[in-house]
Amino acid sequence: MSLPPSDSHEEAQPISDGVARLEALIATLQTQNAELRATITAQNARIVELERQLGLNSGKPPSSSLPLRRRGMG
Repeated sequence: MSLPPSDSHEEAQPISDGVARLEALIATLQTQNAELRATITAQNARIVELERQLGLNSGKPPSSSLPLRRRGMG
């Protein structure tokens, strides 16, 4: 079953409106994607730095870096 030919501008308008909405949505998603990638890159750099710092102290247990308390005080 074929559709009759359409010469009406009114029938084409909803399609072009839908295309425009999809293009706007794609642009929004591309912007969000770029922002998320930048956030991930910054977080990965922070993780690398924290792991590096952790590696500097990895030979000592955490309690060994605390000052000693005298018995009976505190």
